[in-house]
Amino acid sequence: MLGAASGLEDALARGSAQPVEPHPIGHDPEEILARLPERYREHFLADYRAAMEAAMHHTWKWKQLAETLHLWHLRSVAYSAPGYEQARAEAAAGVSGIPAEDVFPGWAELVAQHANRHGVNYRIDFAASASAQIPGLPAEAWQALVDELLIIGADPHHRGVPHPEQAAVPRVDVRHGRLASYILDDAAKVVRVYSIIWAG
Repeated sequence: MLGAASGLEDALARGSAQPVEPHPIGHDPEEILARLPERYREHFLADYRAAMEAAMHHTWKWKQLAETLHLWHLRSVAYSAPGYEQARAEAAAGVSGIPAEDVFPGWAELVAQHANRHGVNYRIDFAASASAQIPGLPAEAWQALVDELLIIGADPHHRGVPHPEQAAVPRVDVRHGRLASYILDDAAKVVRVYSIIWAG
């Protein structure tokens, strides 16, 4: 594994999100495959082959291939981080998290402002491991995360993409946004954020 990826995983283990190495290193299919835990590799290969096939027949679909590699690059870093699976399992089980109000200063005011324009239907909670990844984020990443979470809180079902194992857990909606992985609890109207990663 290349040093940049190892450094990010070490940083995640320490509880501070760091920028993901950009293309071309971060989007190398072989590196993604090597980093992914075994259980996710066939999911990646299926998505990669489908995107490659589409790009071979329709050159304008090259962007879909680039997006597929970018998504799986982020997934590979997140999935291989220590504690990821435990955090996901706890979020799926409904383990109480840390309210966004305790993570972001002025969150209540931001929600009120956003609700006036778009509505905010879900409360945002953080797993302890996810909230620990926020310190150290640069200002632009911090703001991007806040903006994304406000949008997710308003309409979480139409934000992000499903987890690759979603079909195996149909009663639990696990999704990946641009910066955060989260689980929806429709009954409680709660979004449980269990992992944060950003591309700097």
